[in-house]
Amino acid sequence: MAIQAALRSLDFEYTITSFFRDLTSIREQTFKYHTIINSFKDSGIWPPSTKAGIKKIRSYKKKRAIDEVNPEDDDPELPALPPTRPPEVWNCITTIRALGDCDPTKFSDGTVQTFHSTIKSVDVVLQKAHLTSIEHGALQAKLLAEYKRKSNSRRSIQKGGPSANANELRAKIKAKDKKEGKEALRKAKKKLTQAVNRAKAKLKEEGIQAKKDEKAKLARLKDYATRGKQPPEEDLCRIRELDKEPN
Repeated sequence: MAIQAALRSLDFEYTITSFFRDLTSIREQTFKYHTIINSFKDSGIWPPSTKAGIKKIRSYKKKRAIDEVNPEDDDPELPALPPTRPPEVWNCITTIRALGDCDPTKFSDGTVQTFHSTIKSVDVVLQKAHLTSIEHGALQAKLLAEYKRKSNSRRSIQKGGPSANANELRAKIKAKDKKEGKEALRKAKKKLTQAVNRAKAKLKEEGIQAKKDEKAKLARLKDYATRGKQPPEEDLCRIRELDKEPN
């Protein structure tokens, strides 16, 4: 049941890590009172039963003798492989190939009807193929996300040495979480400082450009006054320096 649950959650590789993850639930489902009692009773261990023990020995001996005489009888039958080509796709391909070598102007009424029905089938098959490709892409994305989640879900607290008790492991987990929290805070502060510095540098650059534009504007105003012309309205407004006057 654990393997079936793993397959339903798209965990196609059931490794030793997956087994230890499900070991608790496996024990809860298998080590039950009636299972343990019946196992001891059927084997003749408790209550002691010579008859049950001999019966088990004879059944194992009989099975071994059958395997030695005809060892191929117990080989499981392999399931039949599915066809490599879907019949609908293959039928459309063969029909299109057959019609591709013909002159469409010389089609008979039956051939024209076959051509139109084949075109409709091709449209349906292409739509199905498109949907299948979308489903496969979503499945691959889900598998990749599940793999990343599982690879990061288990953290090693202790490496080597004698096994620690629960209180020591809790203390180690708490210390590790605190250390990781400090490291995450340090990285966040570093990113914030870098963003602020970039913003200040950009404002300074824009302020320098504003000074240059203001200087050029004053030169134009002086030129307009010399020639006795009215300057445009945009040259009458002062250019604000963003680094000194951000608002």
